[in-house]
Amino acid sequence: MRAAAVFESLRDAFPSSPVADRAAYSAGLALLRAAQDGPLRRGTRVRGYRGEVPDYLRAGVDAFERCARDYPFGPLARDAAEAAGYWRRARPRLWEPGD
Repeated sequence: MRAAAVFESLRDAFPSSPVADRAAYSAGLALLRAAQDGPLRRGTRVRGYRGEVPDYLRAGVDAFERCARDYPFGPLARDAAEAAGYWRRARPRLWEPGD
């Protein structure tokens, strides 16, 4: 999870950098990788999430959506939007109220 945190901190520290969209996109990829790897060891958390697999999926999709929204003319905006859309369609129950 450290990779996602590093990418997010780079994006936050340098939001107008030419590579800020890459940092945002890379954070999303790192979070989805964490979801694929399964539950992480106790104490590993993503800011704003409990640390379960669905949380990492949600956090990854959130990162992709931020990338597409915050950097709409960046080279990764379209890929980020498509990835977010894919995961929202593939796992719709993750976004149901009360989950």
